[in-house]
Amino acid sequence: MSPQNIAHSIHRYLSLRKHKDTHFKRHTDAIEKWRMQHMAHCYEPLMSDPSYSLLLHYYFNEVFSGIDLSELGEAKMAMKFINKVFTGTEMLHSALEFNAITGEINQALAEYIFEEKDAEILTEELYSEACHKLQIIEKLDQQITCFEDFAKDINSTLSNKVVYTSIKIARLPAKLAGCSNLYRLVSDGFETLRKIDNPRKIAETFINHERYTISRLASKTLPIYLPIGHDGT
Repeated sequence: MSPQNIAHSIHRYLSLRKHKDTHFKRHTDAIEKWRMQHMAHCYEPLMSDPSYSLLLHYYFNEVFSGIDLSELGEAKMAMKFINKVFTGTEMLHSALEFNAITGEINQALAEYIFEEKDAEILTEELYSEACHKLQIIEKLDQQITCFEDFAKDINSTLSNKVVYTSIKIARLPAKLAGCSNLYRLVSDGFETLRKIDNPRKIAETFINHERYTISRLASKTLPIYLPIGHDGT
């Protein structure tokens, strides 16, 4: 991913309505909460398995609802920090694109469901309707592709001492640059993943089930969300 694409991903996130409209943010928060509850139900069988629980808890708590980059102020500052401090940032690049898509999905759904439809509650039927009307399914597919790109070299990156050292020494520069949240996400994620024997294998399990869920949504099959294992994994 080129520096221009990275900056574009950050700019897309910073341009979301929720940053300037607190009333609208309540709508996007409701979308995030609804989607998270349904996804958590899918992965509940794995939450008590130490092999999976660390990664799943990190994903749901730090990544799924979108990474808060509002501290950056502008994409140019973030790009300067990323280029100066981090080595081997391909995974970070994928994460930033994932983040931009996440924000755009939640914004589009909130506008349709709570403004255009003036709905009070979100159901799977209404969610499916919105996803088809707004072509959200394509966005969800792009989102999983970003996750695939993130996971592709995850094992080799985690064992790369140069990358690890780069992250460790970036704490102070991140604070001085006003990028503490971005640094914390990278640092905590790296430390979490290093505790897992084979994070790529776990990520592949997650990706396969998410693609199965998207296929149910695309075919308008209800319920959309089924516990992992029902897709044959």
